[in-house]
Amino acid sequence: MTGRTRGSPTERVSSATDAALDALDAAELRRLIREIIPWLDEPTYARLANQLVDRAARTPSEWRPGGPTDAEVSEIVAFAEAATRVGCAEPSEVDDYLRQGSSAFLGRDYPSALRVFRALLPSIANADIDLGQHEMIDEVLGVDVLDCAVQYMVCTYVTAAPPDRAEDVLAALDEVRAAGRFWALLAEMERVALARGTKRADDLSVWCRTLLKLAGVTGPGEGRARTAMLAAMRNAAERRIQAVTGSKRRRHYGHAAALALACGTIDPTPEGRDWPAALRQTYRRYPALQRELSGAGGVD
Repeated sequence: MTGRTRGSPTERVSSATDAALDALDAAELRRLIREIIPWLDEPTYARLANQLVDRAARTPSEWRPGGPTDAEVSEIVAFAEAATRVGCAEPSEVDDYLRQGSSAFLGRDYPSALRVFRALLPSIANADIDLGQHEMIDEVLGVDVLDCAVQYMVCTYVTAAPPDRAEDVLAALDEVRAAGRFWALLAEMERVALARGTKRADDLSVWCRTLLKLAGVTGPGEGRARTAMLAAMRNAAERRIQAVTGSKRRRHYGHAAALALACGTIDPTPEGRDWPAALRQTYRRYPALQRELSGAGGVD
């Protein structure tokens, strides 16, 4: 019998670990985590702490971490300004301050989180503050800089006035582009904004059109690439409408209708004009959705 048949030592240990975790109840798992924490080095502890706080803040318990006070936020801003002037900072201090920004974000104190992230992230992303890393920022920071960049974008989105929202988000994106992947930022903004119920139909019509602008897409290409792109967009919109009507989530009808509008704005072909009409015919028994499609620019 070969080792491959029996499985590698790592695989056997992983299997045993999974089984042991399944055997522990919640109280025993909490005790185990508390016992293990003192064994962790600083970067590993920071990552564990971030994940614990983030997961706990997203549970139905409504628990929220305590964020920084106004005075503490001002202290962080002053620190960032001084670090930018001298061109360097102690990674552990930056780690702590970014974690306070994340705590403010998870506690839904978006203005405070915005001040913290705006003070630190652009300078870090553009290497105006040297943290002593040889290559990647994550070498020296325990916090996930991409997560912080995502949270910064969400704070910008939810605090900006609707008429200014697109331009404010675009400016913030340019500031931290080096710290995070474009589509990861947009995906997280979508998730948080929907959870907050901030996506009103009038705002969504503007926002969905600006997604193309933010992505640098002014229109689909030609030939098969164009056809595939439009088909994928229409399929995504159809699936969204099917999901919200199937679960009767009427407060999300505006979002689904705006996605359909985004498809129509870049496809002036006869097929593109006929598709919204066919969509409305399919969902003719949903008057609330019909109103959203009309209000979002759908065809009569």
